Amino acid sequence: MQSHPAIKYVLVYLYFLLERRILKKGTCVELFQVYLIVGLVLIGAEIFVPGFVLAPLGVASLITAAFASVVDSEIAHIAFFSATALIIFLLLPKLLKFKKIKSEEEQTIGLIGQTGILVEPHRSPLSPGRVRVFGDVWEISWDENDPFHDTLLLLSPGALLIVKQVIGNKIHVEPKS
Repeated sequence: MQSHPAIKYVLVYLYFLLERRILKKGTCVELFQVYLIVGLVLIGAEIFVPGFVLAPLGVASLITAAFASVVDSEIAHIAFFSATALIIFLLLPKLLKFKKIKSEEEQTIGLIGQTGILVEPHRSPLSPGRVRVFGDVWEISWDENDPFHDTLLLLSPGALLIVKQVIGNKIHVEPKS
């Protein structure tokens, strides 16, 4: 996976600041400020990275910045950051409640037994007719062996039909008695 060049520059700059100890040469930057900057950079970098990984780490870093402003132990900071990141990653799916994509069968099972209105008459395999069910227009499946085949050919627009089966993007219907 390729990362965005801006992220590389920011990471190199942070490495330069932290490892080369530039911060100790005349400037007084507290450790909580470093956590704050890293958190904001991670949240900003989330825009350029697929997935939802950097933003939770950034939030954990911001929370650790608040903790670091009170506690001076670096080991406590690392432990607190690790625990916070773990909690955020475990709770994130429950908080966001990602919707499971339903299977085709689950999506269409609610149509069976519903009443639809004939929009376009059923004439031939090239003009199979259309039915409006719940505001959606569906093509009627064409089967010459169907006992209701002849009845469907005689219906005019506005007739009520009952959905018996969903076959892909077409529906099998019968006239409502």
